[in-house]
Amino acid sequence: MNHTPIIHIGMPKTATSALQKDIFANADIFLPLGRFGPGGDKCASGVIRELLWEGLYLDELQYNKRKTTYLAEINRLLTYAKDKKLCPVISQEIISIPTMYSNDYEVVFSRLKDLFGECQILMFTREQGSFLKSFYSTFVTDMGASLSFREFLFINENCANHQYNMARCLDYNHIVTVLERHFSKVSIFVYEDIVQNFSKNIREAMQKCKVNIPEVEIHKTNASRSPLNINRARSLNNQFPRGASARIESHNLSFGSNFFNHIKRKIEEKKPITKDEAQIYNQANGQRHQQMLTMHQEKMLGNISQILRIFPDPVESFDIEKEFLKSLFGESNRLLARKYDLSFSSHGYSGFE
Repeated sequence: MNHTPIIHIGMPKTATSALQKDIFANADIFLPLGRFGPGGDKCASGVIRELLWEGLYLDELQYNKRKTTYLAEINRLLTYAKDKKLCPVISQEIISIPTMYSNDYEVVFSRLKDLFGECQILMFTREQGSFLKSFYSTFVTDMGASLSFREFLFINENCANHQYNMARCLDYNHIVTVLERHFSKVSIFVYEDIVQNFSKNIREAMQKCKVNIPEVEIHKTNASRSPLNINRARSLNNQFPRGASARIESHNLSFGSNFFNHIKRKIEEKKPITKDEAQIYNQANGQRHQQMLTMHQEKMLGNISQILRIFPDPVESFDIEKEFLKSLFGESNRLLARKYDLSFSSHGYSGFE
């Protein structure tokens, strides 16, 4: 059994929720530090939750203030894992998209090495066009965005420093190059290969990390959203702003903020809290499954739209120009596929036309 910590950095939209729920939550093999369980919402402690959602992306001053606390908690958990002969594992897909938190890969990966030492890095790729479509769906239905797909693409094509420019997180060769500066053990897997037989292929992937996992039935965690469903959710977000469409994005609320700690104290003292406070607390903790409105339930969305007399615009096209993808990712995809012998050309990745 491998006792070297495994850090699974994503990408998002590559079956991360299934890994967190069905693989890494196995307490006979792993000591999951975070995130794990249904919705990937559990962490080994509050300190680890803060680190994974906030600490890795703080400015240098704030990070250094908290570093001693992070190190003490990590050392405690790694010692426990060693004593119990368990493999420590971290699974946090936003590690691979630090630009959403106004940070970059060099800073985040160097902090991981600083805190955890030598680790086994696990990364999954997904064809960039497919990723952007899938992320947009989550962006609207889970995160509360109200912009159209055309507007989302405009940001990705023209606004290099925008918070929601995801294209800058999809140069896989660049990500791996930075990883290799800090870690000697980096394993890359192609999502499109893995999902062809998830249970079998993920077992083989974990064996490459020197971890043997049993045969397990994998359940699809995130429901697919139809274009109509996405459009209904976007219309509702326009009418009733939440998350990314709200004036203050509650999912970015700092764990160290007075407001967050005020709500936390009320909960600990078993005092009543308002619905708004509950939503803010849950979102700040990453508890997506506790949202008041589950926007990916198509029937519910249809009923709510009718009740509120919200009639969305005609469903828009989700097409992406191939030249856009090729210009950004073609050369990068070729370099990484050649270096790691990846099957990009079999799955429509740009650069192999």
